[in-house]
Amino acid sequence: MIASWVNICGGIWCGYLNWQDALQHQGDKTILVIPSGPADEFETAGLMFTHAINSAQERIWIASPYFVPDQAIIAALKLATLRDVDVRIDFSAGVFHTLRSGC
Repeated sequence: MIASWVNICGGIWCGYLNWQDALQHQGDKTILVIPSGPADEFETAGLMFTHAINSAQERIWIASPYFVPDQAIIAALKLATLRDVDVRIDFSAGVFHTLRSGC
């Protein structure tokens, strides 16, 4: 879908969604800094999360008391469970709730 959009729009996405360039290293730790917020023209964080969920092969563990997924994230999580990916959402400290494909 993004490849088609790049061809149609003349490369508006080219380089902008290159998350490899956003990786930061400090010692033996690697973090990914992604902008998010109402002023983000491309909804970069949402696209990154959807891409990460769609790319998962083994597990997706989400820990956040403020997890409010949109329809794209819910669909991606359901598809992940159908691929036999271990999907868990931690709404409170130490308690994992497994998302079932029938949700």
